[in-house]
Amino acid sequence: MLKHVLLFVLFNLFYTCAHSEDVDVPVPEFCLGCICRAASDCDTSTQCEGGACGPYRITKEYWIDAGNLTYNDHSPKEHESYVKCAVNFYCSVQTIQNYMGTFKKDCNGDGKIDCDDFVAIHKLGPDNCDQELPESYAERYDYCQSLVL
Repeated sequence: MLKHVLLFVLFNLFYTCAHSEDVDVPVPEFCLGCICRAASDCDTSTQCEGGACGPYRITKEYWIDAGNLTYNDHSPKEHESYVKCAVNFYCSVQTIQNYMGTFKKDCNGDGKIDCDDFVAIHKLGPDNCDQELPESYAERYDYCQSLVL
C-alpha cells in the first residue's frame, strides 16, 4: 500500500510540474491514479503482457489512436516506440490525456463526463464504454475511488 501511495504522490508532483494551464488535460490527476490502479494495480515492473504494456496496460491501437507519442527523440515509426512510451509513466499519461481528449463521452448516461467514464473508455474503448467493467478491474477502481473521495 505504501508503494502505491508513494508512486501516486510522486506522479502527482511530477505531473503537476510538467503541465501548464493551457494544456488540455481532460483526466484529473486522481482519476489517472485510479485508472492505473484498475489497470494493473500500478505495477511498473511488467513491460508487456497480453498485448498491453506498462502500468496503464496500453495497447498499440490505443497508442496509435492517441497520436503515436514518443519521448527522447524516438521516431513513432520505430517498432519499439510504442512499448517505450507505454512503459514510461510520463509518456503513458500523455497518451491517456490525448486519447481521452479525442474520445471522451458520457458512457453511463449520468449527464457528466467524469472518472467513471474515463475508466470505462480506457478499458472498454469509446464504442463499448457503456458495458460493464470486468469484475477485478471494477473492484480495483472502486477501491481507489473510495480512497480519494
